[in-house]
Amino acid sequence: MKFIKSKKGLAMLAALVVVGASAFGAYAYLTSNGSGSGTALTGTNSTVIHLVGTVTDGLVPGSFEPISFKAYNDSTTSTGYVAGVSLGTVSDPGGTAGCISYLAAHQADFSLTDTSDGAAPITEGNAVPANTTAVTAVSLTNGGRVHWANSATVDQTPCIGDTLTIGLTST
Repeated sequence: MKFIKSKKGLAMLAALVVVGASAFGAYAYLTSNGSGSGTALTGTNSTVIHLVGTVTDGLVPGSFEPISFKAYNDSTTSTGYVAGVSLGTVSDPGGTAGCISYLAAHQADFSLTDTSDGAAPITEGNAVPANTTAVTAVSLTNGGRVHWANSATVDQTPCIGDTLTIGLTST
């Protein structure tokens, strides 16, 4: 009893209380349940890759025409990447009402496939440096074939001779 009343005893008792309280607090912290929330400010992805496809020969119903690709990147700081190329929407921006109507109803008549294995999407795997333009565009490694299916039941002549825009999507 005399020891507990001494300065050493009181110091030891205080130390034991602190250690015990800390151990209990740590146990409660590690075993308790709860939830919370937080906030974070996000940045913007400013890398925009533009794809340009060139079909050398005229595309007509029933044909498979070679298409080559180039890409450029609007970003001033970030390199972009094109893993593959897929067919987007085929349109006729300055075309006749008949062609525009045909395209609205028959997008499935068009396909884009890889020249090596006939698969879609076309596999590329190209880095596109920042600050490239349509003039300095990077030629992509692989080309493809664009196909316009021939139809015996649908009149495709309204689009013959028009300049079609073949939309491309980067993956």
